Amino acid sequence: MENSQGTHVFKPAERRAFCEFLKSVKFPNGYASNISRNVNVDEGTVSGLKSHDCHVLMQRLLLGGIRKDLKKSIYSPLVELSSFFQQICAKTLRVVDLDKLEENIVMTLCKLEKIFPPAFFDVMVHLAVHLPQEAKLGGPVGYRWMYPIEKLLGTYKKYVRNKARPKGSIVEAYIPYESLTFCSMYLSNVETTFSRAERNDDGGEPDAKLSVFAQKVCTFGAQVMVEMSSQEKEASYWYILDNCDEIESFRNEHYQILERETLDNLAERHRKLFPNWFRARVAYLYSQGSELVDEELYSLAQGPDSRCVQYTGSMANGWYKDDPYVLPTQARQVFYVDDPKLGLGWKVVHRFEHRHLWDIPEKVDIDINDGYEEIELGNNDNDDADVEDCDDDGSGSSLYRHDEEPETIVVDNISLERIIPSTTDFIDDDIEEDEILSREEEDSVHSDRYSDLD
Repeated sequence: MENSQGTHVFKPAERRAFCEFLKSVKFPNGYASNISRNVNVDEGTVSGLKSHDCHVLMQRLLLGGIRKDLKKSIYSPLVELSSFFQQICAKTLRVVDLDKLEENIVMTLCKLEKIFPPAFFDVMVHLAVHLPQEAKLGGPVGYRWMYPIEKLLGTYKKYVRNKARPKGSIVEAYIPYESLTFCSMYLSNVETTFSRAERNDDGGEPDAKLSVFAQKVCTFGAQVMVEMSSQEKEASYWYILDNCDEIESFRNEHYQILERETLDNLAERHRKLFPNWFRARVAYLYSQGSELVDEELYSLAQGPDSRCVQYTGSMANGWYKDDPYVLPTQARQVFYVDDPKLGLGWKVVHRFEHRHLWDIPEKVDIDINDGYEEIELGNNDNDDADVEDCDDDGSGSSLYRHDEEPETIVVDNISLERIIPSTTDFIDDDIEEDEILSREEEDSVHSDRYSDLD
């Protein structure tokens, strides 16, 4: 009897190739741990992964590393499963999308049942069917998952020095940490957890007023003074002029002048003629003392210097189309992984949002009067609501219960006494406890027949 391997099983060479792929992955700072440390290429094994590492492996890395060696019929259901977990773990969830996920995950699991053996489908695989419904009830998964708790428990685990008394070791190490953290909130001119810059600091607030020069970016590497060619100088200068919000009125004015001349090649003519026209226009307004032009705008109109400082790189959240220049606010954070299917030189681009940014929809301003009218109409339409109309003087309002008889109080029988406050504000808990025990002994009944000793 022959036992042939399934089409989803990797050969030893394929396992080593997949491990080499994982070994080459480099994540952005703060996105995930270094998975390459858990990969053994020679043995073709991956060990020691934490739960969040498996989470990243399923959503980001698994598909790029296995599509070279698997058939499309096997690869496609895995793509659907990975896409399911990507959408269910998004920072912003919509009920319409969750309804589609709840419907599609059933078909995805049915496709996987045609590939993997029955022993693979335990209760954890079936749990994916209920995740969309849980997201509808509990909201985004990021507020409920256990990754922050596991990270904190890992920190506590490092506090253990005496394995015979792990709890005591954690307490002994945590109390000084908590005390120092609390005291650091009141220290000035000292770098603490609350005052130090982030790991990826963009350089603080710039002093420039123009939006194109007020971008926060952190450069790294040695600086080198280089001289730009005429083509690079023209491209960089036009990019600055085209993205500067403060000169939008000048761009519109020049565009209208070109439209009155002719409509042919407006965009090309505008890009070619605008820098010289802008320089002359700003120089004229500056000589007239116009309030529209300040020193910084006048310097921008004079054009850039051919000499510039070049750095090895900068932290600007990624890349932007085919333009050689980009503003940090226009860049998106990405990371690249190798593409084993297309071979050397090809990369797969993974886009993701910064961990401190959230796609929260803006609130719609509602007029208070409109909201009051809607509530008032809703109350009038409800036949079961027992609401009495209130007159302007408040005489029509009812603040007492109709199902209880009112209690009559005779004012003449009320005696008014002056209460002298006690001079002793101290409360002795021992005296009160003794009084309570003495009262309980007085109220208790002792009988030999029902004694506890019997």
